[in-house]
Amino acid sequence: MRKIFYAFAALGLGVVNLAKGEGLIANGGFESGDGDETDNWNSTLGSPPARTNAEAHSGKYSMRSTLKNDGPVPSEGHLGQSVVTGVADGKTYDLTFWAKQTDHGVSYVQEYAIEWYDNNGARLPGKGLTRFRGGKGKWAKVLVEGIPAPVGATGVRLVFRFVTGAVAGGSGEVFIDDVALVASDGSAPVVVQPSEVKLPGGVKEPVPKKVTQAKPTKPVKPAAALGQAGANPDASDPTWAGVTAVLKQGLAKADRDSLQKCMRDLGTLRRKWRQSPAISEASELVVLYLFTKSKPEQFTPLAVRWLSRYPKSGWARDVMVDTVYLQIDQALYRDAGKLIGEFLGRFPGDAEVPKFKILQTHVKKFAEATEKNRLK
Repeated sequence: MRKIFYAFAALGLGVVNLAKGEGLIANGGFESGDGDETDNWNSTLGSPPARTNAEAHSGKYSMRSTLKNDGPVPSEGHLGQSVVTGVADGKTYDLTFWAKQTDHGVSYVQEYAIEWYDNNGARLPGKGLTRFRGGKGKWAKVLVEGIPAPVGATGVRLVFRFVTGAVAGGSGEVFIDDVALVASDGSAPVVVQPSEVKLPGGVKEPVPKKVTQAKPTKPVKPAAALGQAGANPDASDPTWAGVTAVLKQGLAKADRDSLQKCMRDLGTLRRKWRQSPAISEASELVVLYLFTKSKPEQFTPLAVRWLSRYPKSGWARDVMVDTVYLQIDQALYRDAGKLIGEFLGRFPGDAEVPKFKILQTHVKKFAEATEKNRLK
């Protein structure tokens, strides 16, 4: 569990200022939204959950998480909401939601987690990632009673996490609906002004709507400028610029926090730039390093697969270098020799060329010796 928790901890979630109503979660039935996007919640990571009218426990909509591995490449999606006001510290709360399980394949895990925050945005002890299952082909209620809000808590963050392992055939699908987090004694949320609360990233106060006379419509911008499906962001997008800055420094040198932030930012970008080839390429690359760099036996085949998918990528050079050295460490001399040859042909003036030319001779000899030993 600890190995995967960091992917949750760095999420940017939908933020709610709550002053009235029954319970802490806004739009728990996902009825408010636009198409596959829902209000008050944030769907993130490589395979984000989407709002759907295909199934619903009540009303017309629910949220659906559908994961299916492309080969052994893992998939992951998060659904979360942050409530910055309304929590009464010292009280206990009950979490309820309904889940319908339509697929629970090999290596698939689905979990929820609750984090509490004080009015300075400091994280307090909470309920860590906990697994759950929906009803098999039918709606089933998940009830977690008596969750204590620690002393000083004023805000709460609820996250659903869906993930598959790095295995071929990994898959999972579940529908979530009617999410609620209410005080166990039935009391209403505490009323707190948004200006009194400080959570990471800050909270923007809503701008009052004004009723004005209709103005002549302005020409619509080209679709690409609005984030057209299949279009790519450029350096003018500060979020994309931040991601590419990490990639340019080299993912092998990037620390875990930087990779986490990239994952969060890429999830945000994907909502704006749907089906962007550049974002898909970067997302798969960050996932590769974040989840498998410490596991060479998983990294090398997935890296080779990534290189075959994005042979002209601007990040291919770094991936090839890292893969070559890991292949040699695993005694995959023939594979390393092949990749070295490709590297020398593509990057003849690179600083690694002198080393790789020496390595090319050695790995060829080692590969021949290994093959002879195998045939004995």
